[in-house]
Amino acid sequence: RFGFVVSKKVSPRSVVRNLLRRRTSEWVRKKLLFFPNGLAVIFLFEKGAELLSRRALYKEMENMCERAGLFKH
Repeated sequence: RFGFVVSKKVSPRSVVRNLLRRRTSEWVRKKLLFFPNGLAVIFLFEKGAELLSRRALYKEMENMCERAGLFKH
């Protein structure tokens, strides 16, 4: 299970917040096989996340998951 939290502090515009959620869920769909079964993850976005390009966002998420040890070995 994956959850995505993008508060109004990140961006007051719902279009921007929903774009972050859509991009993140797309990345999770592509990487789903790399996560073990039964895992619950919540992505909490901070201010500045809306400024990242898609490639930079994906790279940051990949690095974060690797540091947290979320990927299967």
